Amino acid sequence: MIHDSTLNIAILEDSVNEIELLVSQLRNAGVAVHAQKAPTEEAFDKLIKAFSLDLVLCNQRMQNPSVISAIEIIKRSGKDIPVIVLDDNYDQTTAVNVMNFGVRDYVAKGNVDHLALIIKREAADLKIRRKFRVQDKAVREAEKRCHTLLESSRDAIAYVHEGMHIHANPVYLEKFGFHDLDEIAGIPIMDMVAPDDHAKFKEFLKKYSKGEVKAASLEVKGVTPDGGHFNAIMEFSPASIDGEACTQIIIRAQTHDKEIEKKLKHLTSQDVLTGLYNRQYFLEELEQVVTEASAGVQSSALLYIEPDNFKEVKNAVGIAGTDIILSELGALIKKHTLDKAISARLSDHTFTMLVREEDISQIQSQAEKIRDEIEHHICDIDGRSMTVTVSIGISVIGETVSSSQEVISHADVACEIKKAAIKFTCITRSLICKPVRTVINIGRTCYVMP
Repeated sequence: MIHDSTLNIAILEDSVNEIELLVSQLRNAGVAVHAQKAPTEEAFDKLIKAFSLDLVLCNQRMQNPSVISAIEIIKRSGKDIPVIVLDDNYDQTTAVNVMNFGVRDYVAKGNVDHLALIIKREAADLKIRRKFRVQDKAVREAEKRCHTLLESSRDAIAYVHEGMHIHANPVYLEKFGFHDLDEIAGIPIMDMVAPDDHAKFKEFLKKYSKGEVKAASLEVKGVTPDGGHFNAIMEFSPASIDGEACTQIIIRAQTHDKEIEKKLKHLTSQDVLTGLYNRQYFLEELEQVVTEASAGVQSSALLYIEPDNFKEVKNAVGIAGTDIILSELGALIKKHTLDKAISARLSDHTFTMLVREEDISQIQSQAEKIRDEIEHHICDIDGRSMTVTVSIGISVIGETVSSSQEVISHADVACEIKKAAIKFTCITRSLICKPVRTVINIGRTCYVMP
């Protein structure tokens, strides 16, 4: 078992003796390391997948794997692993080139003291990044819960500070006759209560602010947009918005049958035409996966599926025929959705599949099955037989991905590159190149590394 203070590193070096010497020198310099060897690109790829590495040291002269291929393998894994290049012949131009490609630092091989300082710095930075991702995950989850509560709840919810509104959900706005947040910002909560209850309401707020009330709720008459009144039970609880302390007020909606609520929730998450999940539900799930990935959970991937030449197809068969095609495409995609995946209709003719914790090779294989079956599927439109083809973009969701929109954008780019049949050169052995997003073409699918 490796001690918490020991760094788990991979050393890409031809000579076993050189590796042992380097490990010994680092330990003598005060850096505790547990070294892994990877003599080939395939071995390094397996090592990245099997172990949680803190750092990679790569000899500049290595060819299999080279510095560039090592960086590409790490990017493809979606993991955050710093790479430091060691060079027998330190050269300033090479230093700039490799760091442009994504290397964290470039060190003269014999300067062990300098290397030890860089390793300690990178280890500390990595620890901070990992802690940040954990905290960021907690913030994302809190924001998501808050957003879901406000936007999806049938209860009227508002936030007040010193008696003034600072935020409210759509139900609250509608209940009191407002159209947007700008209209309600700064309006006293007292204005929402019938004049006959003002004295009672003021007394309650005074006691609540001092912590003198046992039950943080009050029954009052609310004022409707047309000047009418309705009975309301306001529930009060402490909250904060943007770090500012405030009070949350909830006016509960009337309860309905739980089974009906469950059915309604299911219906509101579905796309009517295809039976797949709809855009809103899918984006919520994708955001959750991105949050999990940022905390180091196993990588997932997004498949972005679009029919080729869809405008021409739509012109040929009309709106009704288009609906038939989209419905059948949805059924084929649903048929090939993996166990740990969800499929959705993201927009008019764009489909997506979110695959959790699967090996990229399995995801690529599944994408090809979907593409192939769609290509050979015959749609019957008013007695007219028609076939369509699709292009599929794939984006890995690893811990370096910052947002769900970035994931969709990467997959969209991959799909467009494939549809346009662009010859995209992404792997080069020249160290003078600028880093580019890696694109790998597989059949009619295209895979983009973040």
